[in-house]
Amino acid sequence: MSKRAVSGIMLILFLTGVLSLAFNIQLAKAESETVRIDNLIITTSDLEAAATRLAQWKNSCGIPSKVLNTTWIYSHYSGVDEPEKIRNCIKDFHSNFLTRYVTIFGDVDKVPIRYAYVPDSHETFVPTDLYYADLDYSWDDNGDGLYADLDNDRVDGVPDVYVGRIPPSLSNTAEDVITKIIEYQQSFDVSEDWVNRVVLAAGMDGDITVTLSEYIYNVVRDKNVVKLYETEGNLTNDALDFEIDRGCIFLNFVGHSGETWLPDIVPDSWILRPIYLGPIVVDYEKYSWQDALDRTNGRKLPVIVTMSCLSAKVDWTSPLGTGECLGEYFVMNPNGGSIAYFGSTGIAWGSSSPYGLMPELNRRIYEAFYSGRTRLGDMWGVALTEYVQGHTLNGRYGEYYLDEKTVMEFILLGDPTLRIYGGPETLKVPEEYVTIQGAINSAYSGDVIEVANGNYHEHVVINKTVSLIGESRYGTVIIGDGTGTVVYVLANNVNITGFAIVSGSIGIKTDWRYGQNVNIVGNIIDHNTIGVQLYEVYNSTFTDNQVSNNNNCGILLINNFPSFSNNTIINNVIWHNGYGIWMDNSDGNTIYHNNFINNTQQVRIDWGNNTFDNGYPSGGNYWSDYTGTDVKCGPSQDFPGSDFIGDTPYIIDTNNRDRYPLMYSYGSSPPPTYNLTIMATVGGTTNPPAGTYSYTANQTVQVTAIPDTGYLFGYWELDGINVGSANPYSVLMDKDHALKAIFTVIPPPLSASISPLSASLLVGQSVMFSSIVSGGYPPYGYQWYLNGSLVSEATSSIWTFTPLTAGTYKVYLNVTDNSGNVAISDTATITVAPQLAVSISPMSVSILVGQQVTFTSTTSGGYPPYTYQWYLNGNPVSGATSETWTFTPSTSGIFYVYLKVTDSKGNTAQSDTARIIVSTVPVGGYSIPIQLPTTTKPVTLHIALLTILTALFVTIKQKTRRKHRQ
Repeated sequence: MSKRAVSGIMLILFLTGVLSLAFNIQLAKAESETVRIDNLIITTSDLEAAATRLAQWKNSCGIPSKVLNTTWIYSHYSGVDEPEKIRNCIKDFHSNFLTRYVTIFGDVDKVPIRYAYVPDSHETFVPTDLYYADLDYSWDDNGDGLYADLDNDRVDGVPDVYVGRIPPSLSNTAEDVITKIIEYQQSFDVSEDWVNRVVLAAGMDGDITVTLSEYIYNVVRDKNVVKLYETEGNLTNDALDFEIDRGCIFLNFVGHSGETWLPDIVPDSWILRPIYLGPIVVDYEKYSWQDALDRTNGRKLPVIVTMSCLSAKVDWTSPLGTGECLGEYFVMNPNGGSIAYFGSTGIAWGSSSPYGLMPELNRRIYEAFYSGRTRLGDMWGVALTEYVQGHTLNGRYGEYYLDEKTVMEFILLGDPTLRIYGGPETLKVPEEYVTIQGAINSAYSGDVIEVANGNYHEHVVINKTVSLIGESRYGTVIIGDGTGTVVYVLANNVNITGFAIVSGSIGIKTDWRYGQNVNIVGNIIDHNTIGVQLYEVYNSTFTDNQVSNNNNCGILLINNFPSFSNNTIINNVIWHNGYGIWMDNSDGNTIYHNNFINNTQQVRIDWGNNTFDNGYPSGGNYWSDYTGTDVKCGPSQDFPGSDFIGDTPYIIDTNNRDRYPLMYSYGSSPPPTYNLTIMATVGGTTNPPAGTYSYTANQTVQVTAIPDTGYLFGYWELDGINVGSANPYSVLMDKDHALKAIFTVIPPPLSASISPLSASLLVGQSVMFSSIVSGGYPPYGYQWYLNGSLVSEATSSIWTFTPLTAGTYKVYLNVTDNSGNVAISDTATITVAPQLAVSISPMSVSILVGQQVTFTSTTSGGYPPYTYQWYLNGNPVSGATSETWTFTPSTSGIFYVYLKVTDSKGNTAQSDTARIIVSTVPVGGYSIPIQLPTTTKPVTLHIALLTILTALFVTIKQKTRRKHRQ
């Protein structure tokens, strides 16, 4: 492969936005700290004030930065010379404070540069800041003072830290360049055209510069690319002035640079094209240091990347003792120029291919940028790293180490921590930026800032269109320490999500100047005086937040005329605040699917008409103090059934109401629902009408039975079981139920009769009363009454009465039906007489056959008149039906006689049984008449003896007869 030197320029970029700890550091203190120091700024005492201002800005941008002056470094670190002492200091900070960037703040006359021994056909030494980045080895193994001499020294070549040099020599120019860096980032507007523009300038050298420029074009072709090619005749000073002044994000120059000023090449210009006098080149049109210094592009500053010789030769001084290299003029121009410059400090070698030497580094700068390495230092460091990994530094091109020279001479003039906008990026806190505010200050509009879990004691001001995303609202906590606004939004199109924002006067506040499309989603806003204050915002959303324990109010919406509107506040938990929402002069907002729980006052509206629901069936909000029920459904809530929406609106004030309040907190799992099937028999309807309806579990549903004309409601059957006639009936929906209304035809009036209505009894006799009941509403209740008094336990349809005393008794029945109607029977009259009793006389007598005995009777009780019937030996005696009876036995024997008396009511009584002994006449057939004396005299002895003998004879004869019968 042919090799040739390409005189060229590379342009170095400054970055605005590094957070600065900015203090005069004492090393002992630094060594004792454990905090991270991302950016070490090395300067001199006379430039330290400006460097400290830069550090303060960097710290405010979330990049922890410290300033060390060389005097202090030289007295605290060892080394054979000043560059080695500086390098040893950088090693210390890289090891102990995780330093990633080193900003050399000062020209080489302030902070020295290392000269690497890399001889070629043009020069022996090349100035390099890679010495401060590649911290491995000493670069001078044999101690001969020839650094990076690959024949004797080990050189890694891969940067361990990323180094950029900001090259002022005077304090006033130092302040100007710091202002330029800060304003570049503060004023950066991603919507401006220049941000998306790239200028490719290809100088003289035929098709080679064009070929190399086209390689860059293939990388950046997503931008609006302007091509200024010498071969096309459009590369002129005026054209470059125009493109730089109107702004571009990158300017790439491929070509020669410098002007011969014996014995050196002056590195203060780009050579654009030859000037001919006839066929002879008499001069060259150059883009000089004066052109760079005259640029007035303000803060529309490009990063200039060059593939040319010497234009970044920071150690150059003109023979007259004045002047800087072209790159320094671009970077130090206070009114414009460039924000950074990548270029060569020596002769740049290249070819027509972008896969080696300076053309490759030129290409790798853009590839690093497009891979997301958008900080200037990262672009420089990654390009060098990948170059070294793809080449062998000690590989020779002829007799020269040109790969080594290429990486040694490639320098960044600018702030290594500055990010160049290439589109929205994700910035990480604290991985890349130690504070949230720092990341915001470093961000460009459209960026996403991801914040890891942790406690951040900050008052954050969002003044750019960014998305601020916490890792978890339960773990990413921004703490206001009891004062001020914790998060203050001063930009449109801001997204805030995933944070706990606590302990401030105001948790989140929007400003009236910036109130469009602010989206606050998925945060916890807790224990502030005011949770969120939205001041004249519109087209914004406040969603899925928990707003709790804020003393004054959870959400405060304020504006003056015209009212802000078209905001949505949805799906938030607004809990335990003073006012849940306080709306002052605010209307046209939509608030739904929020959970208002136990706020002192759920909503206060001082003026305005707002929508507090999302229509049906989406619903409105959950209100912990809502007392309505859910037994109706539908847009008008007039159909039976549950729909998890209250049947009546939640009233806020005259003009504001939630038409569809939610019965359960939004987002929670609703309880199960069960079906109620309502039925009715013929004769009536129900309310709700017959049908199947769905109700929330444990909801109590009332159903009313409505009978038709001529019918009565009877009772309910719940799941086939009679549950009574309560109307309306309440059903607890603990499962699916079936409820049936039973209707009956209206019955005739209730009536009752008893039988018998009269009776005549004897004491001790019983009478059974029966009843006939009709009409009314069964079942019936019975109560018998005796002589006007309730008979205890006589409560059935029949009753048996047994009087124990004689007299007249009155009996009636009281009947009560199931509806409470009462019927009383007619009164029965019961007459009770004493027991019928009869006695006869004599009760015992002995006579002879043929003799007579007369029985008499005495009858009492019962119901006269009486009838009589005499019985002999158990058989009625025919004709013996009077009160007396004379018995004349014709045979001997013992006879038994009793009398049965029947009264007029059929009652009977039987006397005791009389015993009659009848004897036969003695043998001889005579008889001795016995005449009773008419006067009372003692019986003579012979008569008594005769009587005894006769009785004895009869007895003996009867015994004899029985023996014969046996």
